[in-house]
Amino acid sequence: MLTRRGIELSRQTLARWVIKAGENLQPLLNLLRDKLLDSRVIHCDQIRVQVLKEPGRDRTSQSSMWVQTGRPAK
Repeated sequence: MLTRRGIELSRQTLARWVIKAGENLQPLLNLLRDKLLDSRVIHCDQIRVQVLKEPGRDRTSQSSMWVQTGRPAK
């Protein structure tokens, strides 16, 4: 999308931005995790997803994503 607008960025720059965003969002993720662990009930589900265009992997290979949600404590 950036390239279409004439903006050239290296993969390293984009990767650094994603890492920095993750570091800045970590306190929020920690808070959400603490809130989840305070739940009366925690629901967890493993979802299989197909991998598309990942270097070194067959395009039909599967990966797993774990989804968690909780019911608030009363």
